[in-house]
Amino acid sequence: MHASSFTAATSAPRGHLPTLISSFLYFDTSFMVWVLLGALGNYIGEDLGLSIAQWSVLTAVPVLSGAALRIGASVLAEYRGRAP
Repeated sequence: MHASSFTAATSAPRGHLPTLISSFLYFDTSFMVWVLLGALGNYIGEDLGLSIAQWSVLTAVPVLSGAALRIGASVLAEYRGRAP
């Protein structure tokens, strides 16, 4: 099929702007928290007297909670379907 034969009706559907914005804000916020905890983890662990295991949990919690929330969000999206 030639590229000029594609029309708006045959092209892929466009995205949903509020979804794009909220996804970007979620990614930006969670990445910011993860980076800050990673960079400041030594100082936080030292001030709170955390063991190595507790410090690693402090660093891993944002990543693991983000993964768990994505699973829940995908199940909800499958159940609810696309919003109008």
